Amino acid sequence: MIRTRLRLIISACAIASVIIGVAGCFPKGVVWLPDSTEVIFTENEGARLVRYDLVKKARKVIVEDTKTKTSWPAISADGKKIAVARIETFREKGSATETERTQVIIYDLLGRELQRSRVHSFESKKNVAMKSGSSVSEAGLNWSGPLHKILLSSGRNGCLVYDCVSDSWTSFDVECWPPNNQPVRPDGKGFLVFTKSKLMFADWDGWVSDFSGDPFAFGDLNATAFEWLGNVARVVGTDGIFEFDTNTMRLRFIRQQPMLAEPDESLIWMHTFPNATQLRRIGKYEQTKDGPVELSWKLEVNIPSMKKRRTLFGGDGSSLIESLFFPSPDRKRVAFVKKTPSGEETIIVVDDNGAVVATIAP
Repeated sequence: MIRTRLRLIISACAIASVIIGVAGCFPKGVVWLPDSTEVIFTENEGARLVRYDLVKKARKVIVEDTKTKTSWPAISADGKKIAVARIETFREKGSATETERTQVIIYDLLGRELQRSRVHSFESKKNVAMKSGSSVSEAGLNWSGPLHKILLSSGRNGCLVYDCVSDSWTSFDVECWPPNNQPVRPDGKGFLVFTKSKLMFADWDGWVSDFSGDPFAFGDLNATAFEWLGNVARVVGTDGIFEFDTNTMRLRFIRQQPMLAEPDESLIWMHTFPNATQLRRIGKYEQTKDGPVELSWKLEVNIPSMKKRRTLFGGDGSSLIESLFFPSPDRKRVAFVKKTPSGEETIIVVDDNGAVVATIAP
């Protein structure tokens, strides 16, 4: 059977939709307010900040142009503020030094600017530049931890933490766990990060800790879901479950019956609602010399207890459902992004009965 590898560790843009952190490969992020009634997202290449009320079925532009390229905005844990970030890279002709400058901008829910951080600068060595220039990179943020700490994934500078009170930065020489997967532990005392070979746990002061326990290869894990169970980070794969205890720093692998679709299909992601109904994104692939190519896909609702399932959406390789899903805080709804052949992105929200409750077009 052909499967796409939804790896926990990435090295190329082709699979960066699972773990963000590679410049230019950020997927579109959908962020929920804490009460699960509204979503925040960006349009116009990450510059326009938009709010959608699922109760009123109302769409509102909060900020028309943030002057950023924020694919993944962040909402504070109390639901009162929104953060975006501008990451700009500068090169000078004849110089081997590349400078990345990062700034966080904070708004209230009405779009009023509340704070603008000092700029964090990071220099790295590259090949000598043939001409001068600058470019703005995509940014992804998470603000689900302490109210004064914002987690930011920078394409070139790894993982950053911005302190809103002291207006200071902490830099980590690791990559951030993807914002949609809630990298921050529920009690806010730390967050998940990763390197080329392993997952780790970090605190807000810059300390990083390793997990010990059952050895395994990240590259062989087809990850389909993630959740926190108290202090335990649980990664669900097609062949087993990996549990990372962030108190004891121990890793445990639980082998399980493979979660497969039909013989020629692959399970890409799955969300299980509190009522046990499942929402599953499945793809059918063909192996080519350049790797697997998706021929068709479907999004289906599955009720295991009743042995019933039905397809909500489907399509061929010219349109797709992105390989990410965004559960609401109460886990009773899921948002995901559907992309047309022309590149137009529509956000769709499905509830725990398998009903589409919102279709949010640009």
